[in-house]
Amino acid sequence: MIKWIIENKRYDQKYLENANMAAAKELGEPSFTNATYLVGVDNGKLLRASEVGVGRENGYVIVGKETGDLLAVDPNDKENLLRGELLASRKLKLVTGETIEVKTGFQLLSESANSKSLEGWADICGISSSDIISLADEFTRHGKRAIAELYRGPVQHTNGYYNAQAIITLNLLIGNIGWKGGLSKGGGHWHEMGDKRDGPFNLKKLHLGKIKAVGVKLTREGSKFQDSTLALTEKKPKRPWYPFTSNVYQEILPAAEAGYPYPIKVLFLHKGTPVYSIPGSNTQLKIIKT
Repeated sequence: MIKWIIENKRYDQKYLENANMAAAKELGEPSFTNATYLVGVDNGKLLRASEVGVGRENGYVIVGKETGDLLAVDPNDKENLLRGELLASRKLKLVTGETIEVKTGFQLLSESANSKSLEGWADICGISSSDIISLADEFTRHGKRAIAELYRGPVQHTNGYYNAQAIITLNLLIGNIGWKGGLSKGGGHWHEMGDKRDGPFNLKKLHLGKIKAVGVKLTREGSKFQDSTLALTEKKPKRPWYPFTSNVYQEILPAAEAGYPYPIKVLFLHKGTPVYSIPGSNTQLKIIKT
């Protein structure tokens, strides 16, 4: 969708060119993006103004929309408006003497989206390219009154963070942030534990003597193999361990089927189903059926 939107110029160019709050304010926008900010191609880091001698360390750099000059940007500046070029690529000499290649965030996004044909992306997704075109066309026909929303489905697996970033980017492209009918931050909720505003059933206090979970989780998340008792009898683990992460949702059923690090007798699904939430869910469904 991003590829089609950029190729057909169905993005909100004026919104994306705003480089700070002052520019956004002039156009009546409640937000802005860093689409015009320069990024180091090799290190993936936003270029700092101090690195090229145009400003302070906490400032960023754009290619000025009107002048084509390198300009330092303070994102929170509400007085001095700045707008930048969306598509820009340059080789710059840093104050250290090093020469690096930089591109705008939008340029990098465009190149990434164009790294495959529309048919190539469709093939990866297991759908037709006509479906992508139809959805992208419909999504960009309503100005700021359209939204790509997400929750557990796209994110509850290893690549979830990147899926979320891609979906949020769709919203940024049409400039719907903070607008009625667009994407807004959540307003909070009463909370499922019932511990807000003196709710009648505070689940945190209902079972004072409850037994706490101990040992290694079925998914091995948050634990190291070498610290487990299994390391005493196994030279290497039968399945990967994930000491530095959490919510390894896609590993629950395969681990249960393998009985590793232990078998289970009961599966309790809470707020979701792996069959709908994980790529390649046919494998998950097969495990449930057996």
